[in-house]
Amino acid sequence: MSLPTASFNFGLDSDADELQAIAAEQRFELMTAKTVEADLDFAFDLQLQEAITASLSLNSQPSTSSAAAAVDQPQRNEEELKFTDVLSDELLKLEQELRNQAISEREFQNLKNDLDRRLHDHQLALEISSVSEDEWDDDFERPFGEGSSKGGSNEIFRVYFKGLMENRLTDESPIGGIGVAICDSRDDLLFELRKPFRGPRGEPADRGYHGSYRRLVFYCDYNPIFNYVSFGLVFLI
Repeated sequence: MSLPTASFNFGLDSDADELQAIAAEQRFELMTAKTVEADLDFAFDLQLQEAITASLSLNSQPSTSSAAAAVDQPQRNEEELKFTDVLSDELLKLEQELRNQAISEREFQNLKNDLDRRLHDHQLALEISSVSEDEWDDDFERPFGEGSSKGGSNEIFRVYFKGLMENRLTDESPIGGIGVAICDSRDDLLFELRKPFRGPRGEPADRGYHGSYRRLVFYCDYNPIFNYVSFGLVFLI
């Protein structure tokens, strides 16, 4: 048997990335130890079989052959094998959860950047429409990233949230979907999101509060979710 190879290519940009790298390294060391142990067991079984064969060749009695056939082969510790397998699976699950978390954070960051740009374009369009012909010239511009394009204004945003959930009979995990809409103070739609429900209850609604948008009014037709998100908003602001 050959030892497994490992390639750790993690950009340690956060504590989660560092934890993912540690989990991957620990799982690699565990798999390496299992491989070495399997090689040692195989070598021991081979040496034991050679010793039994050599012993039988020195003894010509027929009864010895039948007795040798009844020799029990050494068995590996099954509980130890199960423990290492479970530990390896748990480390693999941890790596996958950390990767999913990183993907989710990047996705919501991209959504936030897209919302920033839409807000910038919307405000710029309103300013252009309010400029009179006498004031109009070729020097009017506002590149993205300057002025109010980063959400630095005092405008109050509105978050509308709708969710449906149903518990499956064959499985304890719930299924459902969510819809989130972010509007400006004039109730003009800036961003809309629809996706299947995943994660703990109330978590998708919290995503609307992450980022730089701190002046929000939250609307929800389900009172428990409204209280849950409103209570969590106190810690986010």
